[in-house]
Amino acid sequence: MSEPHPPGVLVTHGQALTIRVCRGSRSAIVAVEGESDSASAHRLGRELRALCSRYTLVVVDCLGLRFLGSTGLTVVLDAHLHAKARGNVLRLVVNTPAVLAVLHVSRIDRELAVFGTMNDALTT
Repeated sequence: MSEPHPPGVLVTHGQALTIRVCRGSRSAIVAVEGESDSASAHRLGRELRALCSRYTLVVVDCLGLRFLGSTGLTVVLDAHLHAKARGNVLRLVVNTPAVLAVLHVSRIDRELAVFGTMNDALTT
């Protein structure tokens, strides 16, 4: 039996990645938990692109993300570019050393807005 979720919250469970989406009037928060590998990244990418088309601000909460592979990096960057082309913004909240290292080594942290807390991502 699945847990009830508040209105506006979508929960998608996969083998490696759980995606929770909370939609507001102009913004959406996407919480990802688990591992974003090649099998789960495409599902995340579809969700992010759709949200970046509709909302002026999309914040991806990666605090529960343990692994971000190259396909996951690609879909996040693609969603960022998709949002930017529409005048919208995609921000990441990351504090996991392994995920921060991947963002730094790939230099994607120079292109994307990366914050250490949700509060910083929402108020900046």
